[in-house]
Amino acid sequence: MLAVGDSSSVSDGGKVTAKVEEHVLGDKLIVFTYKPKNNQRRRKGHRSRLSRIRIDKITA
Repeated sequence: MLAVGDSSSVSDGGKVTAKVEEHVLGDKLIVFTYKPKNNQRRRKGHRSRLSRIRIDKITA
């Protein structure tokens, strides 16, 4: 589905040509949980895997 202009007219069957430029890692997110009376602490983190793409051409 391709939205044209101010999204008032929508046409199906559009084509987008894109190229993957690189695969990158996102920002590090830290998750810290604890239970105060049990001396239980956990520190975890992750970085999301992202792809950077370049849009070459959009045809309706």
